[in-house]
Parts: sequence; C-alpha cells; structure tokens
Amino acid sequence: MKSYRSLASVLALAISTCFISAEVSAVQYKPADGITGATGSAMPVNPWSFHWTGPGCSSGTITTLNSQYTAIPSFHGFHGNQQPSGPLPIVIGPVGGGAGSANGLSVPAGTLLLHPGPRGECAIVRYTAPAGGVSNYSASFYSAYINKTTACGNGAQPRVGKGNNPSTTPIFGNPWLQAVGTGNTVVMTPGTLNPGEFIDFAVGSNGTDFQCDSTILDVTIDGPPVIPKVDYGFTPLPLQNPECGPWQICFDVNVPGVPGSALMGSAQLQLSILQNGNLVQTLPSPTFNADTKKWCFTIPQNAGYLNPALGGFDYYVTGQFLTPATATSPGQPLPPKVVGS
Repeated sequence: MKSYRSLASVLALAISTCFISAEVSAVQYKPADGITGATGSAMPVNPWSFHWTGPGCSSGTITTLNSQYTAIPSFHGFHGNQQPSGPLPIVIGPVGGGAGSANGLSVPAGTLLLHPGPRGECAIVRYTAPAGGVSNYSASFYSAYINKTTACGNGAQPRVGKGNNPSTTPIFGNPWLQAVGTGNTVVMTPGTLNPGEFIDFAVGSNGTDFQCDSTILDVTIDGPPVIPKVDYGFTPLPLQNPECGPWQICFDVNVPGVPGSALMGSAQLQLSILQNGNLVQTLPSPTFNADTKKWCFTIPQNAGYLNPALGGFDYYVTGQFLTPATATSPGQPLPPKVVGS
C-alpha cells in the first residue's frame, strides 16, 4: 500500500506498473453492430460497411451507401438514392440492435433488413475480417414476408461473394427467395475468412419487379480476439503536477478500445483508505467511457473517517475495465489493475 503522510508529499507510484496489455476471447459480430446509433452519424468503421451495386448485382462498381435512413420510426441504417422509387437500396435495422417492426415486417434482434433498388440494384452488407486470426461465418437469408399468404412480387435474389464483387465470385449461385410458399429461406454453407479478406452479403431483385423484396439477413461471425489498445490502465500524476491539488490523488485513465474503431469500453477506479491496517473509507470514481480521462480523488483534511492522531493513512486504488459493448454483447471484464498494494 502507499501512504499519504502530509499535505506536502505523496509517494510516487511507478508508471511502469500501471499499464498492461491484454487479449480477450474471440468476439462474435452481428451485422446490427455496424449500424451506429445517432441519426445522421457517419458510416461506421470496420468490420462492417454498407454498399450497393448495379442491376442484378452485375455492376463492376461497388458504391458506398450514403446518409442515414430515417424514414421508418425506431429504425436506422443507410440508403442509396435510386429514384423514382425513393431512397433505395436500403440496409436498416432497429435502433439499439433489438427486435423491431418495419412497416409491419418483423426484424429479429441482431439482424438487418435489406431491400434492392427499383432496377434490381443490390443492397450489400460487407464484413472485412480484422487482424488477429481467422473469422468464421454463417449466414441465412429469408423473406421478410415469410408469413404472407397472398401472392406478392416475383422473388428476391440473395448473393454472397468472398473477397470480390458478388457477381464474379458468388459462394452460392442464384437462389430465389419467394415471399409466399416454399423457397422463402436460404442458408449458406459456413466458411472462414483470413485477416483482410471481406465477404459481401447482397440482395437483388428479379428483374425490375422489386415488390415484396424486403429480406432479412441473419449473419453470425466469430472473429479473432480483440486486442484493446496497447495500454489500458491508469497512471498516477506526480504531486508537482499542477492538475493535482493538495490532498488529492490523481490519475490519467486509459479506457480500452478496439484498434481501428471508434468503439470504446469503460473504466472505473476505486480508492481504498486504511489506517492501522483497517479499511476506513472507499471512494469510487465516475465510469469513464472515452479515451484517457484525468480523475482526482479528494480527501478532506477534516474527513470524519480519518483519525488525526495516527498521522496519516495508507491507500490503494483498484481499476475495473470492460471491453466495448456491441448491439448483441455487453462489455466483457478485463483483468483489474491495482496500484498501491
């Protein structure tokens, strides 16, 4: 433990003991994780991105879908602008990643709804495998009109391509999803991706008939372990630091994050104060959700829990850390860090 003996001195803590690097278990990715939260937010970073291509998925150009789609309450996502039929193609999901209903169509938790454009333009969900190991994927498509009992449209076309345009390297051929009757579900053979490879999950229409072509995409990818920032932990600020006032114990807190991503985990510190070996008080910090925060614990000189006759106190600080949460998985605990024991 470290001691605080007077207003003038706090024992220095070795910075080298305050950083650790850790690897967490394999991460499961769902496509809803890639739809960011706030309306009008920018296209998310890897591993998910959202695109469209020309009629029949046959165009050689993959175009990124543009500004967020907000036409259906409690849903968000991205859209093209293929007039005259409105903002199509679209890739959307319920806000928060839970289950939802889009114009009466059920969208289960963790899935996305895809709809092609008016001339058969494909809506595309792309996963790019991160570094650190192999990604294992499985996926299925099914008509959002699976419970419909009357004829509607002439079918939608799911396509899957690995590492290239889905029209040139399809993993399976050209199955048709029917809104009514048999053939309303397609399950693809599971496979793997090496770091840097991508896979496109696409939905197009049958010619220019795009009625009842809304399609649910259910993808599960077990990706490699996420390695948080090289360092996470907390660093004590020296007493002479101008940000650290009298009777304060201050730290810089490094919150764990995912490389190449804006996703951040969380951190919280707790100060434990002891006199004569007995715990007399614990003081928690707020929960930090952004990278590198400064926090100072303030111990009042006349704190009722301290006995002045004992001439000072001992303390230690415990840091608790969580990996970033996703739409389908809460943050996972990382090994705690203790300074001062």
